[in-house]
Amino acid sequence: MATMRALDHIAIAVLDLDAAVTQYRERLGANLIETETVESQGVRLAKLDVGGVTIELFQALDPESRIGRSIAKRGAGIHHLAFAVDDVDATLEEYREAAVPLVDEHARPGSANSRVAFLRPEALAGALVEVVEPDRAKSETGNSEESEGS
Repeated sequence: MATMRALDHIAIAVLDLDAAVTQYRERLGANLIETETVESQGVRLAKLDVGGVTIELFQALDPESRIGRSIAKRGAGIHHLAFAVDDVDATLEEYREAAVPLVDEHARPGSANSRVAFLRPEALAGALVEVVEPDRAKSETGNSEESEGS
């Protein structure tokens, strides 16, 4: 079965991204890594480092989008766990062959030029899980520029 390299991030849905970033910085001593708008997923997000763990706070761009409706229905809070993989396409193929329930049959663009796909919550005891293939160029050079927009 697919091998996860590491926990990539914990994603938390928020109603007000700016207020949430301030809370995490003031109350947990979080360091802002980057902010980005990911139009393809309909979110504005901020990645923060909290004790060596990346927390991804995200806010829906449109309350009527799939993410916006999800936040309206379920409220703000932990949305998913994301694990880094070397090859998201190979990982998805392994999951398809094993009949693991998938949200995404094919990878889609993620933040920071990554490629991502989600597994259905029933695949992992009710937890929504994302597999992330980080931007290879960025990880090879170690470049971690802060970005706004995409």
